[in-house]
Amino acid sequence: MDATTLRALQAPLKDQYRNTPDDAVITLRA
Repeated sequence: MDATTLRALQAPLKDQYRNTPDDAVITLRA
């Protein structure tokens, strides 16, 4: 897996975290 693929997979997650920061905090803490 190269960096481009990784970025493509992580993009939706970053958008989700940006829209719901509380979820991101919980996920990072777990």
